[in-house]
Amino acid sequence: MIAQVIADNAQPGDVVIAAPAEGSVAVDYYARRHANFPPIVYVPGPYPQRGLDRTYMSNLGAPQIAPEDRAIVEAALARHRRVWLVQVSISLYDPKSIIRSAIAEKRRFVRYDGNSLAKVELFD
Repeated sequence: MIAQVIADNAQPGDVVIAAPAEGSVAVDYYARRHANFPPIVYVPGPYPQRGLDRTYMSNLGAPQIAPEDRAIVEAALARHRRVWLVQVSISLYDPKSIIRSAIAEKRRFVRYDGNSLAKVELFD
């Protein structure tokens, strides 16, 4: 559903920003089924992310977001107009809302889509 919502509403120049949790595997899988799906930027990198000097949450491939990850978000914002923020278990992976705060400082919130597993926000 998440990939379908993004693909149906994506515009050229969009980007998807997400944390590298287990759910990102499903996003990758379904995104490949849509020719117009925006590029995905995982913060701090694609799942699994191992060996980082930070707290790992549900497993050794899913690190908690850290303040230095803002630079990754800011670089994506410099190259893309609209941002689809995909988050799962926000209180677990990004309890300080580092990713969303970095986006909200530069982009205006447009809409929310989601379900019990994931939250999707569009910023323009």
